[in-house]
Amino acid sequence: MKAEKNEKGSNSLESTIHIDSNNIVGKIFVFNRTWTYWFEGEKRVDSTAASAHAYVRTPGASLNFTAKYGGSRVKELAQVITQIKPLKEGEISTEPGFCIGRAMLLDPLTASQNERVTMFLSLKGHPDFLIALDSAAGLKPSDPLLVRDARHRDEFAAHLTSYRRGPRTIGGVPGEELIDGFHEGNGTTGYSCEWESTPDQNDVFRPELDLELTSGHSIRPGGPPVESSLSARAVLMLWDKISSSIRLRPTHVVKAPTG
Repeated sequence: MKAEKNEKGSNSLESTIHIDSNNIVGKIFVFNRTWTYWFEGEKRVDSTAASAHAYVRTPGASLNFTAKYGGSRVKELAQVITQIKPLKEGEISTEPGFCIGRAMLLDPLTASQNERVTMFLSLKGHPDFLIALDSAAGLKPSDPLLVRDARHRDEFAAHLTSYRRGPRTIGGVPGEELIDGFHEGNGTTGYSCEWESTPDQNDVFRPELDLELTSGHSIRPGGPPVESSLSARAVLMLWDKISSSIRLRPTHVVKAPTG
């Protein structure tokens, strides 16, 4: 970084912040500033931003944080890093915070900090299945799932078999559910299951959750749809098993009964 230049020929590396707190050691680098502008009417608006990368080490784990235009929020990043708690392999913490694999960011964290995680899963022996879960806090709510679906449903009605369509609360979290069978032009049938929560933009414990399970995908990218490897009944049973597990993670230690 010290040897590199930014787009105006100055040294790319602008600052380095050393972290040494709560058994967390590392550095934050601010570098690679860029400049841009745009017009609002006839007025030119100039803007500039630098990247921020952090590399830190905790007992048993290394972590890095990347923000392409995050140089202006480096103080907030430094604070968040000091809230890291390392986790053992397979450990589920009982403290409130945001889990990131082998570590978690302890509270206080607010919805305005826009925590988000997206996971994709597949099923061994069923390559036509895709499962995705997205959790995002602090986002401005969009139109509900069923409202968005209603805008285009008539276009595909002849190819749909509807299994469920309506409100569904899971683990105390209100939301909406949509389950359809798709009859494709090549004669195959696939299934789409989706549940989306009703979020609260200001509550970190009420993020926007979106769980999807779809079948009938080609085993090669860009290929035609294939017949679902599970029947409609099996898909519904699998969906209910997975979706029913959604819940707010316990954030206190449950003591074992004595006596």
